[in-house]
Formats: sequence, C-alpha cells, structure tokens
Amino acid sequence: IYDRDVGQQVGVAPCSIRRLVENPSFTIDDCLTLFKHTNSIFGSCNGLVCMTKCFDVREFEEECQYRLWNPATGIMSEYSPPLCIQFKDNNNTYYPWKCGFGFDDSSDTYKVVALLCDIKSQTKEIKVHCLGDTCWRKTSNFPAFPVLGEGHFACGTVNWLALRVSSFHYLWENVTIDHIDQLVIFSYDLMYETYTYLSMPEGLLEVPRMEPYFGVLKGCLCLSLDHMKTHCVVWLMREFGVENSWTKLLNVNYEQLLNHDRPLCMSQDEDVVLLTSYAGARFVLYNRRYNRSERMEHFKNKFSFYCYDYVQSLVSPHRN
Repeated sequence: IYDRDVGQQVGVAPCSIRRLVENPSFTIDDCLTLFKHTNSIFGSCNGLVCMTKCFDVREFEEECQYRLWNPATGIMSEYSPPLCIQFKDNNNTYYPWKCGFGFDDSSDTYKVVALLCDIKSQTKEIKVHCLGDTCWRKTSNFPAFPVLGEGHFACGTVNWLALRVSSFHYLWENVTIDHIDQLVIFSYDLMYETYTYLSMPEGLLEVPRMEPYFGVLKGCLCLSLDHMKTHCVVWLMREFGVENSWTKLLNVNYEQLLNHDRPLCMSQDEDVVLLTSYAGARFVLYNRRYNRSERMEHFKNKFSFYCYDYVQSLVSPHRN
C-alpha cells in the first residue's frame, strides 16, 4: 500500500506481490483510489488500514481523527473522537507527535496509540483509543526523548525507533557517536498498556549518515542502516524481545541495490527480498543466494510513496 499527497488527497493502491513481480507492464496507478480529507496512512493490521485527517482549530493546535478501512470489502469505520494536539509553542518551537496502530487480542480490540508532548509540563504522555470508544484515554507519561518515524505493530505491541536522550528536539545530522548507544526501540504493550525499551544489535559503532529505517519484516522487527556510506545493512529480531536474537540479514553494496534500502517483504526461504527507496517510484528485487538484483518500474509518474505489508481479510472495521 502506498500514499501520496495530491491537493490534500491521499491515494491508496492495494497490490499483490505476485502481480508486482510477474507482470512488468503492470502499473500501480491503475489500482489507485483517492481519499479526500485524509492526510496520511500510518499502518495496517489484519487487513485493516488506518487513515488519519487533521485540521487546525487554533494557532499551534490541531485536532486529528482516524478511521479504519478494509480495502477487500470496501467497508470503512466512522471517524474516531478528535485528539487535540499542540505542536508549537509561543517561540515557534515544533513539538512532534507520533501514532501507531495495532490489535490487542486479549480484548479483541483495535487500538491507536498516540505519543504526545505536553508543552506546559515539558513531558510526554501516551494516549490510547480503542475502536468504538467515545474518548481517548491517557495511560501514562514517559521520559522526554525524541521518537523517530512511525509506530510498527508486532507481537501485540506497537514499536518506535527512538533516541533515549532528554530532549524533545533532534536533527539526525546532529546525532554523534556519543548518542549511538542511546538508540533504542520504544515498545508499547497493547494488552498491559505499559512500555519498555529494547536494545539495538550489538556492534553498532558508527552513526549512519541517514536516519535508520525501522519496520517489520515477516512478523519480525527490522532495522535497516547505512554502513560507511557504501552498504545497506539489514537486521532482523528473530524472536521478539530477545535482544541476542538480532540477525544480520543483508550487508549489500548500494550499487548492487541501486540505492534501495527499505525491505518490504521476502520469500518464505528468505532468498529473495523486495526493497524500495525511502521516497521514490521503483522497487528492487534482490536475490541473496545469487547476489543479483532487478529493478522494477511500476509507475506512470514519479512521486513519493510509502509501502506497508498488507494481507487481505474479511475483518470488519467496526467494534465487535
């Protein structure tokens, strides 16, 4: 699934991996569905896609709502109650916020987790909304450190790559080698509504030139790093929460990958990996066994896009 911003519209296109690989003449644009008044998409789970819309309510403040959509059935939920977000203070300092979407099988409930900055108290707080509820609940505060990227669902938790430093603000280019041991995974348990930290793979001795990519691959947490500005290194946490289960999946020269460094999915035997660039219009199919890559063009026009692992289902986007 990918999205793009065209006149405040988001485009979504479900596309099978088989069709992507086996039909070179196929263009993803042919599957495109446009949604008005939708700002972004931040994940899929059990065949449901979570979409958000945000609108300004006053200076430095906006309200955001989400709804769930099942592309297979075309059914869409109602919008959630609005979540009020303060994103700037009087000094025009920006305060980021992040969301994640997942399923709590203990209560058979879909939940959205929001990490917000309380500007007055200079603390961060976690708010949760369960599908069908009439309000958001604050579950806890957590230390002030920047959370990078979007949240990813795995094994009953939503996870973010984070810098464990006492600041709301960061620029990746200002991160030094002294910070590399503070790079962690912030993991929020949807059943117990508690959080913990997971460590990075051992042996990270340099600061990647670009912010690392963090996601999920074959149900495992996945980390993609730049190494020496020449190689893409991909790690998998084979067993969730077990830090010594990190396994190096790829260590490939960028020339071989054609500068594509975001793994999307891989074959059952793990020989073939499908990758894309952070914001581009191409895919690369890389064969680990034969160290061979193939670039695929599936777009009529070039534009930024984001991909999510999506599996069709008949799940209803409404509370049971």
